[in-house]
Amino acid sequence: KNVVEIINIGSGKGISLKEIALNIAKQIGANENLLQFEVSPYRSDEIMYSVANIEKAKGILGWKPKTSLEEGIENMIRWYKKGEGV
Repeated sequence: KNVVEIINIGSGKGISLKEIALNIAKQIGANENLLQFEVSPYRSDEIMYSVANIEKAKGILGWKPKTSLEEGIENMIRWYKKGEGV
């Protein structure tokens, strides 16, 4: 019998786009004060917060995150600077 299941892969932790942008700015040496963040109006049915539930990945696959967001951003920047991202 074939069984199909959806398994989420992620950190299991929430983070805002602002935090991601500030992390990238810090790692590339950009002036964080140049970033502008504004609150946009939201629709009544808009999802405001979502975090991947990684319990199935842990239980079924024995998987857990090995790379932090900061390390992932650092790796991406290094990859891009090598010219592999162009």
